[in-house]
Amino acid sequence: MSRTFEESLLAVLCAAVVSWAAPHTPAAAQENKAETGPVSENPNPMLLGVDDAGKRRHIYEDPVMQAAFEEIGFDFLMHHIRGKPTLADIDALARWAKRTGKGFWLNQENTTRPRGDAGYYRKPGYFFQPSEKYIRRCLASEQFMGVCYDEAEHWATNGVWITSRQGQGYRPHFYDADGDTLRQAYEGTLFNLRALMKRHYTPFAAARTGPLGGPIVATEHVFPIYFHTFARAGISPMPKLLKETVTPVAAAMALGAAKQYNSRYVTCLDLWALRSGWPGHSPEALGSAMLFSYWTGAEAAYVENFNYRGQSLY
Repeated sequence: MSRTFEESLLAVLCAAVVSWAAPHTPAAAQENKAETGPVSENPNPMLLGVDDAGKRRHIYEDPVMQAAFEEIGFDFLMHHIRGKPTLADIDALARWAKRTGKGFWLNQENTTRPRGDAGYYRKPGYFFQPSEKYIRRCLASEQFMGVCYDEAEHWATNGVWITSRQGQGYRPHFYDADGDTLRQAYEGTLFNLRALMKRHYTPFAAARTGPLGGPIVATEHVFPIYFHTFARAGISPMPKLLKETVTPVAAAMALGAAKQYNSRYVTCLDLWALRSGWPGHSPEALGSAMLFSYWTGAEAAYVENFNYRGQSLY
């Protein structure tokens, strides 16, 4: 039986995903250690986490959320910073994480996004730039896992207010490409991403915090058009599975970027859907995405929009 073009494309992408060949075994982990960095000794090491988008209170303020988190058995929290980032928030997270043994990431979707310094960046846009004191405080916690730039490709193509709808008009993300050629836009974006990593995240290289053996700077993308650019700058791809993406396509692009530029691979399992709203995916689909993450070698995966708009699937 002949295949359509779309069926053939998906078959090729699925084969590319399978060829990643990162089995969850101690032997395979040791073989890859020199290339991938610190690895878990756990023979079944894919960690599973959840985010707190839509929360009414932070987890360290909410006993009900804490109890549900423990009962379900999540390994880490993707913490959405609300408003201006503060050391008090980090300290409270760190105390909760130390008491429970759980890991935590920081997500910048709902925090400040000042314009970059034009003396340091090329034609800078608006993006999260944590202070040195803030980063040092994060690294003081042994449970700290890293920073996630949420839906970075969406912000770059639609403006930085696209997900929060807090501002007016278009604002560029990492680089203001207005008037540039495609080559200039690519080179300017790559320059600014590398500058961001050097200026704010250099201490991550020597750190060994968190369940993954060291903190990661990663980026979620709704559509997988930018993973290679970010991975080339040292920012790990974090493909969204489910949502309105085609899972094999997103994963294949992310895996290719991770392999080409020797970055980490963590997946985001997003329950939002463009047409059906929330929750936009069934429990069966979520379970499938978890297995897909596991068998494609993800070090960790987290469920996004598990607790959304003050409602909860807990």
